[in-house]
Amino acid sequence: MLAQCGVLAVYHTYKGDLDIAHRALHTRYGPLVRIAPNEVLSSSPSAVPIIYRTQRPLAKSDWYTAFRPQGISPHADIFTETDEVKHSRFRKVVQSAYSMSNVLKNESVINECTSLLLKRLGEVAGTGQDVDLGYWLDLYAHDVIGYVLFGSSFGFLESGTDVGSFVESVDAAQPLSCLCAAAPSYLRTAIMLCAMCIPGTLKSFKAVGATAIIARDTTQRRMQDTADEAAERTDILSNLLSRTTTPGDKNVPENKAWFTHNEVVLEAWAGIMAGADSVAVNLRAFFYYLMKNPHCMSRAIEEIQNANNQGLLSTPITYHESAKHLPYVGACIKEAARIFPSFANSQARVSPAEGLTLSGVYIPSGYHVGMNAAFVQHETSVFGEDAGSFNPERWLESHEKSVAMEKSMLFFGAGTRTCLGKNVALTEIHKIAPEILRHFDMHMAHDRPWKTRNAGFNKQSDVIVKLTARK
Repeated sequence: MLAQCGVLAVYHTYKGDLDIAHRALHTRYGPLVRIAPNEVLSSSPSAVPIIYRTQRPLAKSDWYTAFRPQGISPHADIFTETDEVKHSRFRKVVQSAYSMSNVLKNESVINECTSLLLKRLGEVAGTGQDVDLGYWLDLYAHDVIGYVLFGSSFGFLESGTDVGSFVESVDAAQPLSCLCAAAPSYLRTAIMLCAMCIPGTLKSFKAVGATAIIARDTTQRRMQDTADEAAERTDILSNLLSRTTTPGDKNVPENKAWFTHNEVVLEAWAGIMAGADSVAVNLRAFFYYLMKNPHCMSRAIEEIQNANNQGLLSTPITYHESAKHLPYVGACIKEAARIFPSFANSQARVSPAEGLTLSGVYIPSGYHVGMNAAFVQHETSVFGEDAGSFNPERWLESHEKSVAMEKSMLFFGAGTRTCLGKNVALTEIHKIAPEILRHFDMHMAHDRPWKTRNAGFNKQSDVIVKLTARK
């Protein structure tokens, strides 16, 4: 009934348990469920290459437009652009800035954040007090994004606090943005206006608006760099600025004339808003599931210590060392992202003019079709009967099985819309996750399950730990 009247998504978005609701629907009704008058959700692995196809890709639904920033550029950013032609044009210009080779040019500054986080955790552990590990991982992820995007951190780890309550404000604003996205487009303005009457919400949105100012000011300062200064920089902002054009320049091909410094500001803003949260969610999941599965924790630590004793690991650990010498840790990282994906929404697309068929059912043109990673990545036909359990060993059984499972992993998106910052996230996670385990022993400080709220990113809280420095 909720689905038929279109209230289901709004109600469960407000509650912050949309992933749980989608899982319950699939469990009860099967691989294809109707969740709104014009939207269906599939959990069948066979639907992935249909909905997220790379040839003649389907357009994104208008859910994404609710997150589109105003007043920065006449163009949409890559995440909220629904038109595939425009998205492809934008991505071709910026994607090499996010290549692994370019991201790793910033590995030394990521190391600075890593060393500073270890120092801060050591200081807190030395007091004997319980540690909110999730909070510190949030600060770390934001500071790394600052370095990789802009060449300087936000100063969170240095101060040991959420400077200016930035992280808190973004967290507070995201649920409302998601509520607007879940609602019919004609109700979004009314919802936003009503929300603005709430003092706390207004404050949060002002803080989020300030991120656009940060992005613009930083971009404008960087534009004043000399040629020599610009050549020395390795951050993504500098890379993108080198690709910009001057409006009205007749020597620039028409297909590139649109990419100006305004689009760089747009990309920087998107990076600030989304680049850190996915990393923090994945890191919290990694440590939480290891603490809940002590045998997995022991094996991961043993692997790190063996590699360290053989002189295979630097200090801090490099990305390539982690990827090459710590396969079990890598399997734990991937398994945590499978069990608890950071983005647990329907990732809806629009059925094309000819319609399409899912699980034997014809879906007419214009219908929204999507898949929620939180259920698809628990599909027993792909991941086994123990798909609901944390089992990193599944990724090490065989190359063929690993490749098959990868095809149903949606936490970085799929098709033409895979996350642009994927390499940044992988670099951070594969460096800091084993580094913390190398320096600290940890276990949960309480027996409660963590708390989660699915509002844009499916964020966790109450990851409070007992932390002890290793001798």
